[in-house]
Amino acid sequence: MPQPGSHWFTLNRPHRQARLTKVLAHCLRESTCPMTIRVPQLLPSTRSARIASLSAALLGVGAIVVAGLLQQRAPIPVAIGIDLPLTPGAAIDPSDKNAADFYKEEHPNSPIEIYSAYNSPDPKQAPADLKQAMARGIQFFINTQASSHAVKCLDLFASDRALSINVSATSARLSNRDDYFLRLIPDLVSEQKFIAAKVASLKGKHLLILQDTSNLAYTEPALQVFQGQLSPHSKWQLKVQRLNFTTYHPSQVEAVMQQSWDGLYILGGSFLASIGNIAQQFHLAHPKAPIVLTPWARSAIVMSNAGEAANRIIQVSPYLETSGSPALKRYLQSFEARFGYEPYAMSLGTRQALELLDQAFSHGHRTPAAVKRYLLSKPVHHTSLGSVSFNRYGDSEGRLYAYSPTPSHPATSQGKP
Repeated sequence: MPQPGSHWFTLNRPHRQARLTKVLAHCLRESTCPMTIRVPQLLPSTRSARIASLSAALLGVGAIVVAGLLQQRAPIPVAIGIDLPLTPGAAIDPSDKNAADFYKEEHPNSPIEIYSAYNSPDPKQAPADLKQAMARGIQFFINTQASSHAVKCLDLFASDRALSINVSATSARLSNRDDYFLRLIPDLVSEQKFIAAKVASLKGKHLLILQDTSNLAYTEPALQVFQGQLSPHSKWQLKVQRLNFTTYHPSQVEAVMQQSWDGLYILGGSFLASIGNIAQQFHLAHPKAPIVLTPWARSAIVMSNAGEAANRIIQVSPYLETSGSPALKRYLQSFEARFGYEPYAMSLGTRQALELLDQAFSHGHRTPAAVKRYLLSKPVHHTSLGSVSFNRYGDSEGRLYAYSPTPSHPATSQGKP
């Protein structure tokens, strides 16, 4: 007898044969369908006709099975966001594209087929950038848009037309939405509360905050959360100086940096190289003061431009420092040996997103709706660079870390941020 909920078919009537064909097609799409087929004994008077009918039905079933197997092996296009230069004359950052290329080299049998989707600097252009990819039939996106871009594209992921896994946008406007926009990193509320707690633990009284005006969709609400979390009963007196990091020149902040400060919080991201220069300028005036960076400044170029100031930097990140993660250290070393440079931290999320999609595809989930159900149905997903957890809305439930000037013992957020 079939198990409860299974399908029991007797191949002796045309309408049942037709229904069987439909059910098999459904089962192949969903990759699971307990089913029992009962073939009846044939009477001599009807044997020839029924054999012909049964043969036709089985041939149809066989064709569906073959088609289903071919579908399971068919490539699945996945768009990887590639950032166009934020400043005139800058080169396109290849980190995410190279992360995808590296993954494909290591997993040649993966059905993932990479498509490059370029992120224009202008947030108003963001929906058009994604629509162009969708028009080509792409349903899966590893989204590297900043908050200013991502919030303008939410309508594109309101239905199961396409699914996005974002690795870079922290705006709270993206949180707690029952849509197809998933995120691998904590939102700015969790992020800024963690940073405020870290600053509160430092020695000092006067804190300078440099706020980047080139991405206010991120830095304005982030500043509000940070101030609201730190100000009550805090020893710190805050001074906020607004600055466009993409057009930064030392003369713009020379006067304020020469004042008496016990610490600096550089509230900006996009892995802008100028963050390192800003840190170095502050360090020259205050060589013993700590400099706090957001997760979106963790990059080799920032550390290089910071010079000796790198020894005073406190880096916040959703990813462990290499001394605390041998797997991450091996990956970064292999990546640098392959491409000649160390990738931005955001590319670590791109690698994890590729692994998550590949896991879903390997289980037969090939539509946005099926992939979302799979990703949200498991409490923890394991990737080569660490575990990933989603809440019921597809938002990250990961940890945050803070690396002190001696980064071998990072502080971590307790529980779920």
